[in-house]
Amino acid sequence: MSDTGVNNESIDMTDQAASLRKLAAPCRTVGVISGQIGLGHTTVLASLAVELAQQTDWKILIFSQRKPHPHDNRSALLQILGGELDKGTVLADLPVEAKLLSSRYDNLDLFYLSENSAFLAPEAVDQIHKLEAQLKEITRNYEFILLDFGQVIEDAVATPTALPEEIITFTTPTKDSRTQCYTLVKDLLKNEANAQINLIVNMASSSVVADNVAQSVQSVVKRFLDHELQTLGKILLDPDMISATRHGLPVTDMLPEAPISESIQKIAARLCENHDQHKITLVKLGALLVQNFVASAKNRTSKLG
Repeated sequence: MSDTGVNNESIDMTDQAASLRKLAAPCRTVGVISGQIGLGHTTVLASLAVELAQQTDWKILIFSQRKPHPHDNRSALLQILGGELDKGTVLADLPVEAKLLSSRYDNLDLFYLSENSAFLAPEAVDQIHKLEAQLKEITRNYEFILLDFGQVIEDAVATPTALPEEIITFTTPTKDSRTQCYTLVKDLLKNEANAQINLIVNMASSSVVADNVAQSVQSVVKRFLDHELQTLGKILLDPDMISATRHGLPVTDMLPEAPISESIQKIAARLCENHDQHKITLVKLGALLVQNFVASAKNRTSKLG
């Protein structure tokens, strides 16, 4: 009992209970990954995140685990989101270095890796625990996280070893793109057999073409992988997207009435469906995030990328 008559033990228990509730606070996490460059991954991701932020009052984070790579287009992501306030370097006292930016949208932030960020060695247990704790602290205030893995470019960027159960991937109508999409889905299912993989068909010349492409990829995945690939949406080839990107704006902001904006709005609305059913705990999220920062035997001593 303190001098003020307040039971300190009771206060401690209350604080502990509050901390436990925060650790268990549910969060929706959706992975975003594509099988090659040139599929519109970055522009669609940015526009989709902005649309989610505008359709909801959720606090949203694009958590980019992209490894800096010559073929990657991270700068476009920063430009489209309009990072205005650098919240500083996060992940203190670790070889994994990252930045946290607020965007021009009040409820949308961006986490991304610094150029000189390095993997953690699997035997560096203390650092791994420290990293996991810091990642939990960063992500605990967000309700929806888009976990951006970027593009798997041949062997230059490996397929992530740790994945959320919800994943978005892309294809275009080209034969090469559809083949790469199938290969990526196959690799993803090796790491997360229960993954709900959602397909966006991008750059289709017509709605009929987009539907045919989606059905073709779904059929092959079902036949050879025995997996039900879901179609999240379709986006037709539209010069408005190129124009918006050149202006450094999401197409849904620059041209909200354009057909391509309506397509992205529909995809965002579908993602909002059954939102609460897909949430995971902060404890599970921290464990998921930290795994992709730990080097495998193949890249143990390398820089990210």
